[in-house]
Amino acid sequence: MGTSVLGALVAVIGTSNVPALVEMFPSSVRASGSAIGYTLAYVLFGGTAPFVATGLVAGFGTPLAPAFYLMGMALVSAVVVVLFFRETKDLSLSRTTVL
Repeated sequence: MGTSVLGALVAVIGTSNVPALVEMFPSSVRASGSAIGYTLAYVLFGGTAPFVATGLVAGFGTPLAPAFYLMGMALVSAVVVVLFFRETKDLSLSRTTVL
């Protein structure tokens, strides 16, 4: 049951981040812009996750420290999305500006 719930949550994230990444860039640089942004975030946060988790557990003395870190990062991400993402339905596909 837990794996099914986790899988459903991953599916929600996977189906919402791709359109968000694509809509942020004009059509002329859409593929490279979204790929560079996604890959850079994946390398910076995914690649360092084991080291950060180990440091947090050692520093705070609780195995729940990485969970609190993830909740904090989710809060920061939510604030950024709410404050800085704009609706793109009325923008031209041939626009030249990045959101």
